[in-house]
Amino acid sequence: VQPSQALALARGQVVHGAFPNPGEVAIFDRAGKALGLGLVDETGALRPKRLFIWTAHLAKPDPALSAGM
Repeated sequence: VQPSQALALARGQVVHGAFPNPGEVAIFDRAGKALGLGLVDETGALRPKRLFIWTAHLAKPDPALSAGM
């Protein structure tokens, strides 16, 4: 998935797209790192099911942004 899609999944959001083959899938980032497991529905949307802990860190705010930098 793209970085923006990985961020959405880390936040528990559905990623709408043209994901083929409905069913359970493994989710990987563009570098090939496993992010977790998901479910592609019949419309091609990807829903997060189980994510690895490092994926959840994507959803945390950047301290530099909250500090006004």
